[in-house]
Amino acid sequence: MKRTGKALYHTALSGGVTYKGHQQHYFQKDGSTAFVCDLLSIDTLPLEFSRCDILYSELPFEAGFKIFESRVGHSGDRSYKNLCIKIDVLLAKSATPAILICGKKTLKFLSSRVTERPSSINGGKAMLAFYGEPFEWLNGSAESVVEQLAIRYNCLGDFMCGYGRTARVAIDHGKRFVLSDYNPYCIGYIEKELGGAG
Repeated sequence: MKRTGKALYHTALSGGVTYKGHQQHYFQKDGSTAFVCDLLSIDTLPLEFSRCDILYSELPFEAGFKIFESRVGHSGDRSYKNLCIKIDVLLAKSATPAILICGKKTLKFLSSRVTERPSSINGGKAMLAFYGEPFEWLNGSAESVVEQLAIRYNCLGDFMCGYGRTARVAIDHGKRFVLSDYNPYCIGYIEKELGGAG
């Protein structure tokens, strides 16, 4: 599997580029998978993630949550707090160890984590939250962490994949991935980026 060109990063920050090409709900290529999944509508992680050696996700910050929600047409009683609590419950049920990148305020909703350490993402402060084990060997920025995981593990899972940074890093290291996001434009972009659609 090969990547095409310079990749986008899915952000709620002003100045970010929002992909509005084609939508996709399921994409599979070379043993890797990406699909649409709304975490607030499930009780256990999809079976596809059981193939992963490690789960890694970059959670939205609270200020960006409503922006991401509006991009998929959601409004109403969905809250950032409920999303974070749901993720915590899903990871507590999972047998696969996990690492989350999140804001410091988000930690109060992640009660099942083993430990946490300071990190950064895209140059801003963030936290690493660990599930299943403390990953004492793992430190650094989000960008560094996903690189270290791709070196060590054969299949990376990311259930809030955005435009697929985890996939790009996995491919660069000859590894597989399982990705999901609730925005079908994100899955469409990943398919386009990886040469599956025009």
